[in-house]
Amino acid sequence: MKAGTVVTSDMIVGFDSDNLNCLERQFDFGTSLPVVNLRTIVLVAPIATPRYAEMKAARRLFENGVTDAFPGCDLWTNIEPLQMSRNNWPRGPFGC
Repeated sequence: MKAGTVVTSDMIVGFDSDNLNCLERQFDFGTSLPVVNLRTIVLVAPIATPRYAEMKAARRLFENGVTDAFPGCDLWTNIEPLQMSRNNWPRGPFGC
């Protein structure tokens, strides 16, 4: 039996500075990495955190149990992106 190392990577998307062009650049960068698994995570605002309070004050929080889910990606967020509407998101953060 051989032993070895498996390299994986996570990328978080959905920051205020992110726009559709940024997502394309992140996708290109992620797919160029020599990793076995690249996991994409969408930024969320957990309840009772400063981020949650900030998003609520800015009226950018999906509330009452409403979230944005990305079928086939096992991803969700409760934040409306600053530079994109929820209708602008690709079928997932990397079009998955």
